[in-house]
Amino acid sequence: AEEVLRMQTVQKAAESLSKSEGAAIGAGIAIIPPILQAPPSQPQVACPKCGRQNPQGSRFCNNCGASLIETSGIKCSKCGFHNVSGAKFCSNCGNPLESLIKCPNCSQDIPSSSKFCPNCGAKIE
Repeated sequence: AEEVLRMQTVQKAAESLSKSEGAAIGAGIAIIPPILQAPPSQPQVACPKCGRQNPQGSRFCNNCGASLIETSGIKCSKCGFHNVSGAKFCSNCGNPLESLIKCPNCSQDIPSSSKFCPNCGAKIE
């Protein structure tokens, strides 16, 4: 709807300016560029299998079809890529990864440096 309104505005401006020579060209230069701009980008999420960026909220990768729903493993703090458990470096960006341990109380995967479980609050010994 917004695009239609812009096009109608451009058309009306062109019609009214067409009566004077050269004015329509100047108006077109001022009015048309905003129409040609790309829409604002939406947040992206990296595929844990191939690394391709997909719109946030997607359930499957647009490139390889892998599930984009969070899985167990080590999530890279730099790029968000989900790496296999035990990986020392991110498969997507090479960032060093922190290993995970299981909370003894709730079995949630948590960073090995945690003193308390962020899920249940249990103290990690």
